[in-house]
Parts: sequence; structure tokens; C-alpha cells
Amino acid sequence: MQDQLVVAILIFCTASSSLWVGHGLSTFDVLHYGAKGNGLIDDSEAFLKAWNAACVVTGNTIPTILVPEGHTFKLQPTNFKGPCKSKNINFQLMGTILAPQKSEWKGDVKKWIVFSMVDGLSLYGSGLIDGQGFEWWNNTKKPIKEFDLSLGSVGLHIPTALRFNSCNDLNMNGVNHINGPGGHINVHECKNVTISGLNITSPGNSPNTDGIDISYSSQVEISNSFIGVGDDCIAIKGGCSHIKIHHIACGPGHGISIRSLKQNDKVEDVHVWNCSINGATNGARIKTWPLEGNGYARKISFEHITFINTTYPIIIDQNYGIKVKDEGGINVSDITYYDLKGTCAKDIAISLNCGTKYCSNITMNQINIISADPAKEATTLCNNVQGNFRNVIPKVTCS
Repeated sequence: MQDQLVVAILIFCTASSSLWVGHGLSTFDVLHYGAKGNGLIDDSEAFLKAWNAACVVTGNTIPTILVPEGHTFKLQPTNFKGPCKSKNINFQLMGTILAPQKSEWKGDVKKWIVFSMVDGLSLYGSGLIDGQGFEWWNNTKKPIKEFDLSLGSVGLHIPTALRFNSCNDLNMNGVNHINGPGGHINVHECKNVTISGLNITSPGNSPNTDGIDISYSSQVEISNSFIGVGDDCIAIKGGCSHIKIHHIACGPGHGISIRSLKQNDKVEDVHVWNCSINGATNGARIKTWPLEGNGYARKISFEHITFINTTYPIIIDQNYGIKVKDEGGINVSDITYYDLKGTCAKDIAISLNCGTKYCSNITMNQINIISADPAKEATTLCNNVQGNFRNVIPKVTCS
């Protein structure tokens, strides 16, 4: 009888242990998959093992990849690929992920950490992504003469620190990002994206270090974050619609931009509000190539924005990029500026430099921008603009 009781207890304990282990497998600690976390050894393989194990989890359990605090994990270029079997998957970053130095770099020179085709991804935590960009910045400061029009920018081979490709229902919260080799975060071909609570920093003189770039994506909301970098704090590129940006502290950097739109690039329904732009070279900016096409930038609003010592607080530039014959540019229309105030670092507070096709339905109301130097008076520049300007300081007069 006693032996039977012992056997029963052992069976119960074994069953309970199995249930506990099974439940515990919902969390995939990268240390359990061979990561060293000493900041010296390449932990890419261990991260991919943890990811691959989590990605095949089925049922109602949401798998979580854990990057534990107190450790620094060096990763070579790594692609976390989907689709995964679970509808949702978590990536909890509590420690530090460290990029290799440029001299140690192996593999893709355009991307470092990539999530591809992963729906329902949540990347969150209080950890750090450190791109160690210093060597890359020194390289990109050299003069570059060749221009790749197909890219819409100089064809630089520098990695984006964190890239999301075709990741729908994406959530990102609370992660810190520093010293990206190039851009810090790129959201490409994604739908239904929420980004909040980020802290993104690189030196103000670090080239090409955009905070967040968005391209060919829709229903994106970015909020409650600090971004101080060497290029655009946030850049909205071609193929974007239904974008909300609010409660962002930007600076240093190049402001919040509708950026570098080429002939057939289209951007619409972008709304920016309750932001501060401090010590940046640009504030609320729209820039396009002077090339004619079917593209457009329309239904864009900037509201309740404060500028502090911003070089060019409000700017539309349809003559951006290479010097070519002005073909009129793409259509820029239905742009609203409301309740924008603060100081400019140079003379021109408002620069609206549109192409020969004209920018249409440009509306400004309750604008008050003065020079940061009390001895100077802020001015405006306005070419080829059709619009309505009320209660605007300094006064806008268009030719």
C-alpha cells in the first residue's frame, strides 16, 4: 500500500512538473539557447534558436522571447523571419543588444536587426539597442559625388539598426535606442503599427541617423517619445497614409519630415500635433524632388507645435536634391498649419518654396514665430503658393 502511494505521488509530481515545464516554455530566454551575454561573443545563433522555437508555438499561449537584464548581447546582422504559427509573439528586451564595430561587421551592410513578415509582434521593455555607429559616421562624412536617383538619395551602404518588413499589427514600446550606424528604426510595408515610449539618441552631427523612417505603410501611430539624432527625427516617405504623430520631443535633428518624395511617391492623411522641436535644423518639413510625375503629398496637418531655436521651423521645398530642370514637382495640396509658435535660429521662419505647378490650398492660422535673436526680425519666403494665411507672424507674402 505504501509503495502504491509513493508511485502515485511520483506520477502526480511528474505530471505537475510536465505541466509546469510546458507552461514555462511560453518564455524563451536566449540564455537557455546558448547566448553568453558578455558583449564579446556573437550571440546571433542563440537568438535565432530561441526565435525559431517560439515561432512554432501553437494554441492560445503567446510565446515570449526574453532578452534578460544585466547582460549585453552582441549580434551580427540577424533576420527574425515569420510568419509564426501564433497570432501574436512577444520580444521582451530588458538587457542590451550591441552591434559589432564596422571592422567586425559580417553579412548585410544595409540592415542589422530585421523582423520580416511577423504579424502580431510586440517588441517592448526597458532595454537598449546600441548600434555603435561611430566608425560608420566617420565613413559617411566623406564627400560622395555619385547620386542614385532610383534610391532617391545618395547610395550609401550603411545599416539601419532595426527594420520591420511586412509586419502587421506591430507594437513597440519603451525600448531605448542609441548610436545607430544609419537610421535607427525603419517601418516598411507594415499596417496597423503603434510605437510609443521610445528614447532614441545619437549625436546631432552624426550623419544619416534618422530616428524613425516610415515607407509604404498605413495606420501608423507614433507618440510619447524623445528623439534626438543627426537627421530626421521622423521621416514619412512614399507610399504612406493614415499616419498619426503626437507628443514627440524632437531635437537635435532635422525635424518631422514628409521626405524626399520622387515622381510617383504618394503620401496622404498625415497628422502631427502636440510636439516640440528644439535645436533642430528643420521643424515641420515637406520636401520633394523637382521632377514631374503622378505623385502627391496631400491632406497633411501640423498643429500645436512649439519650436525652440529651430533653424527653419516651417518649410516646403519642392526643389530638393540634385540640380535638374524644374519640371514642377509632384502635387502638394491641402496642407494645414495651426497654432505653431516659437523661435527660429536664422532669419527665415517660414519658407514655402514650391515648384511651377504650385502648392495649393495651403492654410496657416495662429502662427507666431520670432527670431531667437532679439536684435533680428524673422522673415518669410513664399514662391508659387496658393493658400490662405490668417494671424501669421511673420507675415507671409507669396509671389
